[in-house]
Formats: sequence, C-alpha cells, structure tokens
Amino acid sequence: MASIQVIKRSGEIVPLDVGTIQSRLRSLVEMEPKLSISIDQIVIKTVSSLTDIIHTSEIDNISATICAG
Repeated sequence: MASIQVIKRSGEIVPLDVGTIQSRLRSLVEMEPKLSISIDQIVIKTVSSLTDIIHTSEIDNISATICAG
C-alpha cells in the first residue's frame, strides 16, 4: 500500500502514523463511560477506510462511526 498522507489540525501534511490512531482510541476507551471495544479491530477497519490527503478530524469521524457500528 502506498503511504497515506494526513492533514493535521495545524494544516501540516504528514505520513499516516497508525500508532497515533491507536493512542487516540486508547485514551478515549479509558474515559467514562468505559467502552468494551477491540482497539486493534477499530484501527484495522479505520485504516482500510482511509484515502490519501485526509484530515485527522475525518479519521476521528471514521473511527467513531465504526465504534458506533
């Protein structure tokens, strides 16, 4: 797979870092009410839905939609 570029909230375009998605989900899972979800499964589904030059806020929305599933 070609490298996916993301647009950070600052406007900077950087390569996708899957670890950032995992960290974001991990912090959200720890919030109340605690969720019982598989972070790895959400990350896999999220990454498979991404397109090049996507805003990080769109990545958040994709992950949220998958979690709400």
